[in-house]
Amino acid sequence: MMTVDEVINGFKLRNIEIDNIKDAQSIDTNLCDYLRVKVPAQLEYQKALENQGFFRADRMLKASINIKKDVSYLDGKLRQSIIKSDEYLEEIYDLATKSFPVDRRFHVEKEYNNELANQIIRQRMEEISDYYVVLYKEKMIGFAGIAEIEPGIYEIKLAAVDEKYRMLGAALSLYGSLVKELHEKGGTKLIGWISSVNVAVMNLYSALQANFSDPSDIYIWSKK
Repeated sequence: MMTVDEVINGFKLRNIEIDNIKDAQSIDTNLCDYLRVKVPAQLEYQKALENQGFFRADRMLKASINIKKDVSYLDGKLRQSIIKSDEYLEEIYDLATKSFPVDRRFHVEKEYNNELANQIIRQRMEEISDYYVVLYKEKMIGFAGIAEIEPGIYEIKLAAVDEKYRMLGAALSLYGSLVKELHEKGGTKLIGWISSVNVAVMNLYSALQANFSDPSDIYIWSKK
């Protein structure tokens, strides 16, 4: 079991990853205001958590792109280039708050609470040190915040593309350029966790020859 606690404006959010049914059956809900639990997508976990007052909020898939192999399949497909920059943080925040209106990484109450979700987004942004942005006519239209979680293995922690520019191929340009950049740095894998209902992002990862694995369910509990 892995636990990460966050304190945001006086409330405590506990994030837990569980792969043992006994741990799922005995979660202490007295130690925090909100709990977000990630478990294998299996019925026994659903029963154990719902019996404790959790509700199932999402099903996630792990997408893994092999960036060690030849990436020449991307040649000629990327219309915009990316730059690594921390000069667009406010624009990134504005785009993130518009892009995740129902995202259960940030919405930890049963009824969607944008004010609370935006506070969580802000804190998550502060935990990311490396941002890549895609520009169109000098305007930031998409971003990806990543972290190297193991040597050569990178995870997309937060990413979004302005809906108005998706028809320009901005999403493929962002992710594809990121694949090429990390390949040139000697990386081996780029991963991301995506909601199973986000078909557009699944298609994007498929275009980048990703494999999908580790179906996981997200459960949420709150005092409210």
